[in-house]
Amino acid sequence: MNFPSPINPIVSFLNSPFTALIDIGRTEAQDLSLDDGFRVKANPHASSGSYLEATKDSSSAGGVFDGTAGYYDLTVGYFDETDGVSHMEVVVNGTVVNAFGWDGDFGDAIITRAGRAEHDIQSIWLSPGDVIQIRGTRDGGEKLRTDYFDLEPSSSPPPTEPFVIEAENMDIISGFKIVTNSVGSGGAFLQDDYDRENGQPVEARAAYTVSQSGTYNVTVGYFDETDGISTLRVLLNGVEIDNFDWDSTSGNELADSNSRAERTIENVVLKIGDRIEIVGSGDGREPLRTDFLRFDPTEIGPQPTPDLWYEDNGEVVIALNDGTGAFTERGTGIAVGDADILSGDFDADGDIDFLRVISSGESMPSTGPDNFEFDISTTVFENDGSGNFTQGQASTFTVYHSYDGNSKFVFKAHDAKDVDGDGDVDFLATESAGGSSFLLQNDGTGNFTLLGRSSAVLGISNRALLADFDGNEALDAVFFTDSQENEVGIYTNNGSGLLAFSDVTSPSAESYGDGQILDLDGDGDEDVLFVASGESRGIYSFLNDGTGVKEEGRGPSFTSGEAGYIGSMEAGNFDLDSGIEMVSAGAEDDDEGIDPGLRVFDVVETADGKEFVLKSFDASIRGNVVANADFDLDGDVDLLIVPRSGPFEVTLLLNDGDANFTSVGVVLPEFVTSEFSFAPALQVAFFDDGILQDEFILV
Repeated sequence: MNFPSPINPIVSFLNSPFTALIDIGRTEAQDLSLDDGFRVKANPHASSGSYLEATKDSSSAGGVFDGTAGYYDLTVGYFDETDGVSHMEVVVNGTVVNAFGWDGDFGDAIITRAGRAEHDIQSIWLSPGDVIQIRGTRDGGEKLRTDYFDLEPSSSPPPTEPFVIEAENMDIISGFKIVTNSVGSGGAFLQDDYDRENGQPVEARAAYTVSQSGTYNVTVGYFDETDGISTLRVLLNGVEIDNFDWDSTSGNELADSNSRAERTIENVVLKIGDRIEIVGSGDGREPLRTDFLRFDPTEIGPQPTPDLWYEDNGEVVIALNDGTGAFTERGTGIAVGDADILSGDFDADGDIDFLRVISSGESMPSTGPDNFEFDISTTVFENDGSGNFTQGQASTFTVYHSYDGNSKFVFKAHDAKDVDGDGDVDFLATESAGGSSFLLQNDGTGNFTLLGRSSAVLGISNRALLADFDGNEALDAVFFTDSQENEVGIYTNNGSGLLAFSDVTSPSAESYGDGQILDLDGDGDEDVLFVASGESRGIYSFLNDGTGVKEEGRGPSFTSGEAGYIGSMEAGNFDLDSGIEMVSAGAEDDDEGIDPGLRVFDVVETADGKEFVLKSFDASIRGNVVANADFDLDGDVDLLIVPRSGPFEVTLLLNDGDANFTSVGVVLPEFVTSEFSFAPALQVAFFDDGILQDEFILV
């Protein structure tokens, strides 16, 4: 913990347990747990009609911090009389963080309004469960009369200092065990375990939840032996920020000082509640011996600003953010392809480009051979780092389709990410009539070839996203179908580029969409959140067990009746805790008593599973939320919202840091789009920040 330099205590006290809870905001002194020497007195000048008064020469009271970890400013409210000089200490976990004398001359010899005083203590680091104690000595007629605590997140936290998390203190999710060894930096390290049935190493996974915000160089300490090549991946909130092989030839075959190694990931931006995971497996006689994570604060240049892009009358339009949430529109001249347009760093130069996908098979011929060939053309539009685009690499590949006399060839590109782990951005596509999914592999320049074609259950109108559902390096897929098939299906990739069915959920008999991939329940693997229409319209979830199979128990959901409206949703960490919230502003149903307005839900564990529990409701904000990001760069996640029906003007909702949103008005004028998924499609990307760090490219 980072406290100011300790102050020698002015008195000694016997410690006793405190049970009163202290959270953000005001805590009345009389609500603290009383240790010794205090009593509660009534007085009309106190903030709630009562205060604590010393009955002995030494007095003590306190409580337990019940908020989230971070830096806080603490204000002590008291009565500073003129008939003595009392002394008080503020103590956290037994360490004196501040001491002060009550020597004001502005009050009276008795408690009056004029004697009210406050003492401010800035930038105290607090974690959940920390004990905060006040203790002091009365003097003369001044009886240490204490009124309240005010606790607020620090407005100017001190510069962060380097710190180390020993690997053995991380949360072990699977496949790791703690091994005591004197060569470890803390006398131990994490080592992957082995599957004793076949002798092969299992995937090892451990996590650390960030307790201090800042920008750091994150260093992984490990033992790189010479008798195998282990592999480790580092994830931040489920997104890979580094992966590397342990292939040194300069050490020994044992974990000793000669085998010590370090790997540094530079300029990682962290917030309180972020989750860092290490994931990997050993090789041969080289177990995955991981020693520590070291966090060294670093100064970097201005942070990338999240921009937007969308389709307007068939043209791709970008909206560049100035860092305050004010946007400037710019037409790109790029026409949307019939098989869609995707964004990503397709030419591997560090900025975000566009990929247009066009299919020659817009319709099937009425007669012909059993199989038809269709050409799929891709064109990269390269970004110069400032949001200006020029036509670049083009490629063509052929798709075969079996003719049945009725089906229509519908080829659709859906999502772009690094599917095969080679550092290039690939993409996922589907062809509905043939029930096929396609993974298209990028050669690093924007030239695409077929990596794998697989069977999948698809409706004519379907959507799909890429994610890692089973913990290996190859990305998997989730498909959202329409009423023709009505299911949300998970398909996993074993590394070959072929997708195999894993599991499915079908809460409604109609269409699905507005999908979002994130670790909804905080268990370290990726889950799916989506919207369904029809009689069972609502917002539903697929909670992953880490293998692409749905967890047992109930997943969180929010539903309306058959005659109601559900709208879109956005999920993310919108408040001060480390959990995920879901936000909806379009739901309305008179029959079910669902009034229109913006709702924020927490994900809560229950005896039967997980549930959405309403955190807050704002009836003044209504519409379809369409995107979330820290648009004003103040450290919290904001929202964009459009009306439930056109014209689709975009309004910015700024977050106060605790999921309370304030509209700052329209930031983008009306646009006309054919791309909908329960709401107009509006994408977040970074266009004019030059070469980006990996964590921004991958998000």
